[in-house]
Amino acid sequence: MQFTRRSVQTAAALAVMGAFMASPVWAQDKPKIALVMKSLANEFFRT
Repeated sequence: MQFTRRSVQTAAALAVMGAFMASPVWAQDKPKIALVMKSLANEFFRT
């Protein structure tokens, strides 16, 4: 059986995806929360 470039690339992509799926995912200790302001005209958020 002769391997084509496309079949080798597909096999490599599947191997990389499998490695990422198999590795454990660690969450951060504390979540970060951001405030997105619609406008700066609100008096509550004075700078």
